[in-house]
Amino acid sequence: MSAVTNLSIGSTHDVALNGLRDQDDNYVDDATGTWTLYGPNDRTTQVSTGSMTYVTDSDGNYLGTIPYSVTDLLTEDATYFVKTVLTSGADRLVRWTEVLAGYGTGVEGCQPCACPLE
Repeated sequence: MSAVTNLSIGSTHDVALNGLRDQDDNYVDDATGTWTLYGPNDRTTQVSTGSMTYVTDSDGNYLGTIPYSVTDLLTEDATYFVKTVLTSGADRLVRWTEVLAGYGTGVEGCQPCACPLE
């Protein structure tokens, strides 16, 4: 699991995965991706979900957005989990990021490590 990051209540929040590479260390620009927000304080209660798309002319970067209409409903000081799934052909990458909801925490974005597809 990635390190804890902050999720600012009432703010739009980016979900990013940067530098996605395949097993041959080539950047992947054809994956389909989703993010799912779970919580509070568990990985089973789904709060919201959305898509992640390839950032044009980037080196394997994918971006999704958790809208403020979702973060506005979060519980302060509760832990949430963002699951990102990217699929390219038969390859699939799944990453979890733990986030802490709060006011005035700043928007850092959920950025799982740039690991090769598994």
